[in-house]
Amino acid sequence: MKTEILGISQTYQWYLGESFDFPITDFTFKKEKDILSTYREIKNCQARFGFGGDLTKWKDFNYEGYESLIKHNILFEKNEIERLIFTVSGETRNLDNWVIDIKSVTEIILSKYPYLNNLYLQPVIGGDDNNSEIRAVKNQPTIVEAIEIVISESNNSILKSGFDCKIQTHFFSDNLGHLTFEGALHVQNILYNFYNFNAPNI
Repeated sequence: MKTEILGISQTYQWYLGESFDFPITDFTFKKEKDILSTYREIKNCQARFGFGGDLTKWKDFNYEGYESLIKHNILFEKNEIERLIFTVSGETRNLDNWVIDIKSVTEIILSKYPYLNNLYLQPVIGGDDNNSEIRAVKNQPTIVEAIEIVISESNNSILKSGFDCKIQTHFFSDNLGHLTFEGALHVQNILYNFYNFNAPNI
């Protein structure tokens, strides 16, 4: 099954099993390209990343994340992709607005990838501490609920919920929800198993 991962900086981390040892605000992406150039392919899988990828950006049909300067192993055209895994994340909003924005992005994805058999809406990685001030941890339960609503209200059977992944606080490196090296490897193991990937050797 030809798969594409469409994600954000946190997605990039668990995809690679990497922490960020460079400023996350450095949008020249030279460091990221250097890392991806040495990363071995996952069979029948490719990936694109939109750093700072709030859903508001993905609602723009022409958002660079859909092409992306940061990409890995792009072998297939969009009309060849059968399974897509999209990370839902962004600035905090209420449940209704998450639902509206997820629906908008889903429509764009379906128009760009017309032959999907499965579109997984993967919630941002959350945490097990309900009192955490980490944005991803605070947002994640509402995102999970919004994804369930979008799927339940859709008549499109290809929409699927991604894995509801909650990790311990020490696996996060900042208040946005980026991962430590150990956290990235931990989440990689969980999600590679869920999506039936084999982790490549670096």
